[in-house]
Amino acid sequence: MINSDKSTKQTKSDDESQARREFLKKVAKGSATVPAAVLLLAASTKQAQAGGGGTSGGSGSGSS
Repeated sequence: MINSDKSTKQTKSDDESQARREFLKKVAKGSATVPAAVLLLAASTKQAQAGGGGTSGGSGSGSS
């Protein structure tokens, strides 16, 4: 009887470990995705600010 209790605990422990691994995989994917999205947004914002629309300043050729 002790062996059957031990195997039940072993199975329960394995199930919990597997569930924990799956959870951590999902969390790891999310934690990697969020910073990547922030970097992409920051880069596109800086690019838009640097462009300035092309209507003011600069030393381009203009009509005289």
